[in-house]
Amino acid sequence: MLVSPGLFGKINGYDVVHINSEFADQQSDHDPSVSKFNFTPQPKTTNYQFTNLPKLGTASNGQDILLGGFSGLYFQGIAANGNLKFITHTDRGPNGEPTGNNRPFLLPNFQPEVVNLELNRSSGEISITKRTGLFRQDGTTPLTGLPNLQAAARGTAYTDEQGVDLNNNNLPNDTLGADLEGIVVAENGDMWMVDEYRPAIYVLIAMENYSNALSP
Repeated sequence: MLVSPGLFGKINGYDVVHINSEFADQQSDHDPSVSKFNFTPQPKTTNYQFTNLPKLGTASNGQDILLGGFSGLYFQGIAANGNLKFITHTDRGPNGEPTGNNRPFLLPNFQPEVVNLELNRSSGEISITKRTGLFRQDGTTPLTGLPNLQAAARGTAYTDEQGVDLNNNNLPNDTLGADLEGIVVAENGDMWMVDEYRPAIYVLIAMENYSNALSP
């Protein structure tokens, strides 16, 4: 089949085509006919820059740390104003490159949180509509992003790094320390998040605002 060189630039466009046939009951070689072609548009991506992030805290060296490090994203649908709604979350918090098995945490008291976002596709603006800090099941003790699993010697399988502050002081383990890496929202509003430290799932109970960790 012969078509015009620019046909692929037409979506739902008409073109004169020439069909090369080898059968007696079909059009002869290169008989022209007019046909309509429907090519599904190819998907494309658009990058949106998240600006004006709020301050998360100040490290002991005086460095201001902005909210960020988001590591999961869930699409909630379209808001009444036409914006796209998303839910994301932080991971284990701001940290630096390790020295041996020591991992420096810039904000040792960092509390993981769930963040609700809206994207205005016309202006490209991303706005935060809600921030929810994660707590233990008692509803008052904040979760942290500190290491939690120490099954064997440091640096071996199934064993976390040693958390340290910026002065290289050891930080205590947190048995519910969370390094969250993905989120989905159930029909009842509960949020299920997976952990990278260990095989665990954290559940944020929608009506109670506390987290429960499920781990084998």
